[in-house]
Amino acid sequence: MTVRDSPLPRKPHGRSNPDKEERARSDLKTKEMLDALRLIGYDINTVDRRFEVLRIILRNQHEQGVSVPFKDIESQLQAEANHKSIVRPQIYRWLASLEKDGCLTVDRFSKPHRYSVTAETLAAALGEARTRALTSLERDKMRLFSDIQRLYAAHDMDNQESEAPDFSRLAGDAIELITGVLQRTAARFAEGMEQITRLIDGEIYSTVRKGDVLRLSTSQRGIDLASAEQHAKAVSRLARKGAILRVLLSRDFDTNDTIGRVIVDTYKSLIHDRLDVSLRKRTRAGETYQMVARNSDRVVLMISDQPFAATFIPRIINQELVNDAIASFDAEFAIANDAAAETSDWRTKS
Repeated sequence: MTVRDSPLPRKPHGRSNPDKEERARSDLKTKEMLDALRLIGYDINTVDRRFEVLRIILRNQHEQGVSVPFKDIESQLQAEANHKSIVRPQIYRWLASLEKDGCLTVDRFSKPHRYSVTAETLAAALGEARTRALTSLERDKMRLFSDIQRLYAAHDMDNQESEAPDFSRLAGDAIELITGVLQRTAARFAEGMEQITRLIDGEIYSTVRKGDVLRLSTSQRGIDLASAEQHAKAVSRLARKGAILRVLLSRDFDTNDTIGRVIVDTYKSLIHDRLDVSLRKRTRAGETYQMVARNSDRVVLMISDQPFAATFIPRIINQELVNDAIASFDAEFAIANDAAAETSDWRTKS
């Protein structure tokens, strides 16, 4: 076999390089150590001359086996300063800081004073620094948690089921705060129960805050089981958020069928939990507004049931209509029967 024909040695496939892996492990360990030191206030990568002082003391101790006098520390710092003068009081401040942190000890019986660093002093100093860092981080964590809660409250984002929070209320509040002028909002129209539900969610439910009064007058027309369950989930969230719910059922509202039970049982449960919820049933057969309103400034009115259609009307657009709807609801609510008391014994239980 000629040299030309000789097979060349090939690097085996799939075999690891032990040296490379060891270097990678060493680099990772170094990074983790540096990160831990940084978190407790010892960032070795920064220009902090205190670390140079520690290095000089440790190196001289290793070479000489004894503690290090001030003049040796000073001379080596000056030699490594690249022609930049280091004043003696600054060196004393660095040494005092390291002593205060517990990183080194000072032999003051010697003249001049001598400085030493041991594994024990460093371990104790790092332990105390870790405790201080954890305390500080815990305070930061509480502050961040408080800030997050404020953002959820300000942005009405505490509905975890909502993938796209509505910032219209926050935008309106910001405009009013900056300009002193109420935001002008346009009326909106929706047709079909799905679009109407979205309209109510976007213009009413998403703007409700703790203490707001939510008026709801409803019948079972056009409501399927899925819509009833969605409604139950929404009003439960609002009640537990601190909204005041005033609910007025139509006179023909059937509390015995499946849909009626879902809706009524939801409100009864909220009442039983001592939330600010009132459930009443109209006593008169005449027509009245079917609506959902927040306070007396935002109303969604049902305007047709063939097909189902609704319109959102902010008070600033049609004050007279909004006032009339709210007054009509309050008048009916005042004389309506207590539906929760009629249909269950929730309120008699402890």
